[in-house]
Amino acid sequence: MRGRTAFEIDAARGLPTGLGGDGGGAIELIAANDIVLGSYGRVLANGADGQQSSQGGGGGGSGGAIVIAAGGTAVNEGYISVQGGLGGFGGLENTDMSGGGGGGGPAALFGDSV
Repeated sequence: MRGRTAFEIDAARGLPTGLGGDGGGAIELIAANDIVLGSYGRVLANGADGQQSSQGGGGGGSGGAIVIAAGGTAVNEGYISVQGGLGGFGGLENTDMSGGGGGGGPAALFGDSV
């Protein structure tokens, strides 16, 4: 265990570093007929940001995957996003210890007419 507070260090595990962000997961929407994502519609599978730490930031989580498949027409007037999370800040003294950003994931839209 790291300790009860953020300032305690478990000597066996070394200095605390930021944890990496969670991945975006997967979303699959399938319809036998038409799918319409309206102008206020949002489908998101973004990765989470890495944690910040003075001893090294965690990496950003990767973007998830989104598949939207329609048996008829597929219309997207909204927002579809599979962005990777930002890397955590590594501290003022260790700016080179910041975590890297997560990569974006795939998004696909299928239909007889798109």
